[in-house]
Amino acid sequence: WTLSSIVVLYFRGTASEAEATFVGALREWRARLTAEQQQYVTISLTEFDSYWASRTAGCRDSSSVACRTFGAETDATGQAGVNIHSRMIPAAWVTQNNGAEAKATLKWMMYNGWSTFNYFL
Repeated sequence: WTLSSIVVLYFRGTASEAEATFVGALREWRARLTAEQQQYVTISLTEFDSYWASRTAGCRDSSSVACRTFGAETDATGQAGVNIHSRMIPAAWVTQNNGAEAKATLKWMMYNGWSTFNYFL
């Protein structure tokens, strides 16, 4: 997860089905947030004929390495200037003391790691 970039969710079905079964409730949740919180949540839908079509969209006119190599966009990893942090987290540490230390650590990371990616394994 990252606190400063997008999260993409894929839904198998039409945009209207997504709106009726999930996105509508997500929009209602966003509406209940404070105005300050709402500025960090953007909801949009884009339809594609397939997952593969979503990954290859735009590659025809792109000069990206991923498009040239694989014919599809891919997420950037291990790139100079991109901070990606991986952490192995013991399950016992997450659950001990009802997760108090883990929650405090995640809260600290939220305030201090705004421009980083974090993978918790």
